[in-house]
Amino acid sequence: MTGFLPGYGISQQKMVSYQVAGACEMCRDRIEEVSLKTIGVKSAFWNIKTGKLSLEISNDRFNEEELHKNLAFAGHDTEKAIAPDDIYESLPACCHYRDPENPHKKEMDVQGTKSSFLLRGKVAQLTGKGKQEGLPGANIIWLENGQGASSGMDGSFEIEKKNENDWLVISYIGFRSDTLLIDTEMDELIEIVLIPDNYLETVEIRHRRRATEISAIDPIKTFKITERELHKAACCNLSESFETNPSIDVSFSDAVTGARIIEMLGLAGKYVQITRELIPEIRGLSAIQGLTYTPGPWIEGIQMNMGTGSVVNGFESMTGQINVELRKPEQSDLLYLNLFGSKEGRMEANLNLSHDIIPIMSTGLLLHGNLLQKPSDHNKDGFADNPTGTQLIAVNRWKLFTEKGLEGQFGIKATILDKMSGQTAFLNDEPGNQHWGATMKTNRFEAWLKTGKVLRNEPLASIGFQLAGVSHTQSNLFGERNYDGKQQSLFANLIYQSVLGSEKHGFKTGLSFLWDLIDENVAGTNYTRNEWIPGTYFEYTFLPNDHFSLVAGLRADLHNNYGFLFNPRLNIRYAPTEQTTIRFAGGKGNRTASIFAENIGHFASSRQFLILNVRPGLPYGLEIEESWNFGMNLTQTFRIAGKDLILSADGYHTRFENQVIVDLENPRLVRFYNLEGKSFSNSLQFQAEF
Repeated sequence: MTGFLPGYGISQQKMVSYQVAGACEMCRDRIEEVSLKTIGVKSAFWNIKTGKLSLEISNDRFNEEELHKNLAFAGHDTEKAIAPDDIYESLPACCHYRDPENPHKKEMDVQGTKSSFLLRGKVAQLTGKGKQEGLPGANIIWLENGQGASSGMDGSFEIEKKNENDWLVISYIGFRSDTLLIDTEMDELIEIVLIPDNYLETVEIRHRRRATEISAIDPIKTFKITERELHKAACCNLSESFETNPSIDVSFSDAVTGARIIEMLGLAGKYVQITRELIPEIRGLSAIQGLTYTPGPWIEGIQMNMGTGSVVNGFESMTGQINVELRKPEQSDLLYLNLFGSKEGRMEANLNLSHDIIPIMSTGLLLHGNLLQKPSDHNKDGFADNPTGTQLIAVNRWKLFTEKGLEGQFGIKATILDKMSGQTAFLNDEPGNQHWGATMKTNRFEAWLKTGKVLRNEPLASIGFQLAGVSHTQSNLFGERNYDGKQQSLFANLIYQSVLGSEKHGFKTGLSFLWDLIDENVAGTNYTRNEWIPGTYFEYTFLPNDHFSLVAGLRADLHNNYGFLFNPRLNIRYAPTEQTTIRFAGGKGNRTASIFAENIGHFASSRQFLILNVRPGLPYGLEIEESWNFGMNLTQTFRIAGKDLILSADGYHTRFENQVIVDLENPRLVRFYNLEGKSFSNSLQFQAEF
């Protein structure tokens, strides 16, 4: 249940609980989501059987009155606040907890009548050889009422769990206590490994959650990759974070650039829209190398969906969407330090700092640096296995929360790379001028602003605004061939969200603007892209009950080079039972191909670049890429020995109306041209998780 985490953390948290009225799974999602948006709340769990909301909070930031007010305005009665009648009535029928005839409420009441069950487990320590050894006489106590038990000679224990019990505290002299959230009836033996007192400076609170979660009620099948999943792989940056996820394939593009590339639904990662906290990030000149611009220790979580997804965040998703959440200053440790070194000579450091300026404002600083000076050549071919050089990345962000429902954040990011690759003689600066080498330098600066406000006169309505800018400069030399580029980008998105009559009918609408100015020089030839794309969108959500949900959206964008772009998207979910979920997804996407940045590895060869059938006035003389994507998913859950066995089957078809082809048939050429004929991809995936 507990273990070692890299780095060192300082925090001041405690646990509290309140009674909150609700009736179903949808209520639980809403209650937990509203709670997590309250200042000072680190984690939230609502027990559907008992109606108890358990929170992990920050002592100096949490406002109890604000929590009860937020829950009431979301439609849920608490022990200190009553939801307004009009807001309560707007909830879906399954959420009407005041209705004694509500079948969901009746089921919850029946479940709540089961007063207790027997929880079994074992308390152990790790020996010097890494084996578990039982701890006899450990104290196992329920935090709520102090009732408890002691472990036997082999560390095993049995303790009765009643409805009012959620938090289990395990302690032993000379060891740090562990506090666990026991949220469901558990038939299997739970194992708790305590850490010696001199190992950690804080008590860690753990909750058994899946490393990768999928919401059962979201119409769009979204994988939520948690920190637990990220810890399975020693990921130094975002490109290495998908190695344990079966839906994404990861590989190296080449040893010269050292870049990892991803694939989804059998197609290259360039067709996946990658955002940072819902703001487009990896695109244009950063199409390949951009995955290395986010260090692993900065990542709080990743959301990923296959298919075109939502229209709110743009039109560029064609096979999927990946959203990366960074560590939040209001929820992060005050200090986190991570150091890494290898026998290959690679050194890396990560420093995360957070500070509360005032109760409603916090700031965070994320610093990363890595250095590799000594080239390695394990296969003795005279060429380095990986690029050498330095990488420096820094993020400073500020977040504001007010009691009047206004939230905002501002951040800046700087990325500086200086890499070299090629023959080891070139990297070691040996005498002679016949050694082949490559140098890659990048200076990238980003700034963003996000604001949002819940409208007081419309409790279920909110308005948000996103603004982001990028300045990217890169200088590359591959042998005697140069590839240089400059990119200036601006993204703006205004979002209004509300309901139509009741919470069953929700919608999002807004205006967006995207500008890209990209200048590239390839071996003395200049290419310029200047794209202006204003757009608008509307997305409707229908949630009549727990069994069916629908999201339908339409985007209309006006491209200064390609004209009007229309992108409809539809996502449907049907759950005939609580254990079975069927989803359908369909939609269209567009993107401008960044042909040189996306094929940077070919500059290391002797191939010449050639664009065929050039159309004057278009970026690179090529038409925009356009595709349709359709897919279905079936998820079935079985309960076996107290655990969930989840079986999932996904099938997707991607058909291109227009595609930019990268033709490598000629060993001396890299040819680019628009599709003439058919191009499609079929993907079928089966997955079992236990």
